[in-house]
Amino acid sequence: MKKVLFSLVIIIAGLLIAGFIWVQSNREELHNAYVKGQSIGAERGAQMCMDWTLEKSKHCSSINISCMAESQLVLSGCLQSAEDSAVVCMPVPSSEESDATGWVANICQMQANGSESCPQLMSKFLMECDKVRNLEQAGIQ
Repeated sequence: MKKVLFSLVIIIAGLLIAGFIWVQSNREELHNAYVKGQSIGAERGAQMCMDWTLEKSKHCSSINISCMAESQLVLSGCLQSAEDSAVVCMPVPSSEESDATGWVANICQMQANGSESCPQLMSKFLMECDKVRNLEQAGIQ
């Protein structure tokens, strides 16, 4: 039992170290993705954030960590900088609601032709909309 637990701790530590190294070596690309999202949101609005995410999901494998990280950062920057995020997020359910999973499945089936990365990216969209609503309620946005 102790050997299994020790092995598990070693594996988790290795994954954490590998993740840290990956983030450090891709820091500039990740920052650029966020800035790209801010530019898209500021220039084209929040609907473009959703459209961009749906389009990206068609070309981004869910096991491609770089593509998924870039996509999620673009989405974050986009919704945070778009002036109309609250309007676009209004009909989007909270990530805490019971119908959130159904909403994601429906959007992915209708808009992204069932791409494998769409559920992850649209779940991120739900969480970003939660942030937008929280900022709106706090009177910050």
